[in-house]
Amino acid sequence: TPRSPIAGSILALPLLGAVQGAWGGNLFEDQTYWYLDIHSSFFTPQRDAGGLRMIPNRRTSRAAAFSKDKAPGSVRVFVLGGSVAWQYDNNPEYADGWTLQRVLGKLLPGRSIEVINCGMGAYDSYRELLVLREVLQYDPDLIVLLSGNNDAMPQAGRPGLAATASVWLGNHLGFWRRLTSRAREAPARPASRNGYLEEFEANLRAMIRESAARKVPLVVCALPRQLGVPPPLGLPLERRGFFDAWAFWERGDFASAEKAWRRYLQQQPADILGHLYLGRCLERRGAFRAATEEYRRSNAIIMQSYLRMSQVVRRVVREEDAILCDLEKAFGDASPKGRNDHLLYDSVHWFRHLDPLVSVSIARSLASRKNALPAALTASGSMDQAWLDQEGRRVASARAAREDANAESSAINWLSSGFWSAAASRRRFSEM
Repeated sequence: TPRSPIAGSILALPLLGAVQGAWGGNLFEDQTYWYLDIHSSFFTPQRDAGGLRMIPNRRTSRAAAFSKDKAPGSVRVFVLGGSVAWQYDNNPEYADGWTLQRVLGKLLPGRSIEVINCGMGAYDSYRELLVLREVLQYDPDLIVLLSGNNDAMPQAGRPGLAATASVWLGNHLGFWRRLTSRAREAPARPASRNGYLEEFEANLRAMIRESAARKVPLVVCALPRQLGVPPPLGLPLERRGFFDAWAFWERGDFASAEKAWRRYLQQQPADILGHLYLGRCLERRGAFRAATEEYRRSNAIIMQSYLRMSQVVRRVVREEDAILCDLEKAFGDASPKGRNDHLLYDSVHWFRHLDPLVSVSIARSLASRKNALPAALTASGSMDQAWLDQEGRRVASARAAREDANAESSAINWLSSGFWSAAASRRRFSEM
């Protein structure tokens, strides 16, 4: 299916777990978050002694309040995206204080930099487009977009009117919630197999064009992904063959699990997790060479779908003459072994001590297109290319291992562990 669980429906679960821990609710199952909140204003005006200020008005947002009227000589930057944007620069102590604000301050000496992070956990390109249309009203000088991880999720895309109305009625009428609870779990899906890629491309083009119409530079980031390890997908236990094999696996009967997964893969040869767990069974049985081959098959499927998304980003940016920040390449270049597995704690989220690499990469993308930037970014003088070439290189250097990064990874993975509960998955299967 275009948006199946295996295609990436739960790619944002680690960050959703962290957001859920901070908020205290079950965010992933909160239909209001997906269908209703997106139509409310991201910021709401509030007048105080200092004038009119814009206050964040969306649950889980970590955006800072800001003055409606921009100070003379300041540069206002909005960061948009899903969970990778939400967590970006969230813990500057892990990055030695080298935030995007500080890096851009070095690149643009004499300017006051204001960065407003509007990232939202699991937001797809359609929801990011809605946010972009609002922030274009707040006199931005630059927008940074980190998008492309969540467009295959079941909740992605424009919600249908019927689904939105059903959620609204469910929030106000208890009996309606009970009558329509299952219907509201299935949003509309695109008709074609590659529909989510087509939707992502259309939304990306709209964001680039609407920003250009307002003469606001948009930096589009090609996101890094941990290609060496399969992503944290939801187990497809609704498929009987996978469920039977998983039951053998949980009991420790690896010989039976191997046979069951081989039968399953005859019917589902492109199943990522089928190849992964067949490999683990073979590994437990001492067949390491055969296990490695199954891991490679699993990774090949993952890489193919990820590369398609990255290709869309690069092609659209080139055709629309936008600004590309190739974080995928930057993370690859930062890895001495050519793989970035040790730089990301799951399939898409990088450790916080890599935030300076992201910030310097954004600064480099701006410097590479400085002749095309509006006067608002260059009016007070030229960019400090010398700092970017010398000190910026040092700031961006990636370290392969850090104790605080390992501790951070453990904490976030623990927060997301509830989504991996096999018992909960079996209950979902038994209710179908």
